[in-house]
Parts: sequence; C-alpha cells; structure tokens
Amino acid sequence: MNKKSVDAVLLRLMSLFNVDSDSELARALNVNRQTLASWRKRDSVPYSICINIAEEKGVSLDWLLTGKGEEEVSNVEPATESFSQADLKMLELLNQLDPEVRRDLMRGAEEKQRVIEMEKQLKELSATIERLKNVG
Repeated sequence: MNKKSVDAVLLRLMSLFNVDSDSELARALNVNRQTLASWRKRDSVPYSICINIAEEKGVSLDWLLTGKGEEEVSNVEPATESFSQADLKMLELLNQLDPEVRRDLMRGAEEKQRVIEMEKQLKELSATIERLKNVG
C-alpha cells in the first residue's frame, strides 16, 4: 500500500463507522490512536482488520481496500476454501479469546513482522556493503 491508498482506506473506514477523526476511528476499531498513526507511517492497514470489518459491516473487501466495485455485498458465506485447516483452527481459537487479549496478540504479531522486515533490510544492506567493499 502507498500513502495515498492508506489514506483512502482509512477514509472509507471513517465513513463506515460514521466518524470524523482518527481518534474516533481508533476508538471504533478498538485500537490506540498511536496504532492508527503507525499504520499511516508504515503505509499499511492490517489486512486481517480489513477482512473483519468487511465481514462485520457487510461491505466488499475490494471496495474497502481499493474503492472499486460495489460497496455492499450480499449475505454470502465467506469462502473458506482458501484457508487451510490450521488457519481456520487458529481463527476459531482467536475468536474465543477476550478482545483485549486478541489486541495484544495482534500487536505482538505486528511487532514480530516489523522485526522480520528490519532483519531482511539489514541483510540487504549488509550485502550491499560487502559488494561495495569488493568493488573498491
């Protein structure tokens, strides 16, 4: 996602929740205001949150993410064939947890993903430095 598309997704979320500010949206999504700010900074809204909201609000995920297509969707059961049994079991277990525990797990998963991305960038930078040393 880029900055423009993240802003557009957040605007569509504001519209869905009928709110006018990031603070109100954060409350509606049950996340900290700082979490919302970090999404803007990283140019990324968690896909899992978008899926949950699309299902809860009965809107098209395509519309929510891209603004294209029909906003509302018919009451069709979500397709589960793209999920493995392990994925479905994980979702079932997560849904049984207290919302605060789920938020903590989400924050932990997001932090782990950031660490993984930083490690990848570090490897790439190290490789670039090695190449530059060998050239000089």
